[in-house]
Amino acid sequence: MQRAVHPAHPEREALLDLLQSMSLDLGVERFRQQLSVIRADGHAELAALRCPLLLLASRDDQMRTLQETRNMQAAAPHAVCHILDDCGHMSVLEQAERISQLLLDFLSP
Repeated sequence: MQRAVHPAHPEREALLDLLQSMSLDLGVERFRQQLSVIRADGHAELAALRCPLLLLASRDDQMRTLQETRNMQAAAPHAVCHILDDCGHMSVLEQAERISQLLLDFLSP
């Protein structure tokens, strides 16, 4: 779980505590299932999408790579892509205001 939050985040310990609490709420078996999921890349499906698409990735994510995001963007060149700096895997928790603004901007006509 340590890899989920950027090492320099000012509220790192509080976020890790929150993630641990969320994991405990899921229960051990569900948490194990979540960790063992093997995800297909889904690039063929991305290429078929014709709706607006927003890709968000964290430059310092230790659980997913930027190459995965680049592959998604290559599969869906119409996608808008933002790479977040100073952020780990839990971008929605780490940079909630920034994510919210990006979503608002994306959804605004």
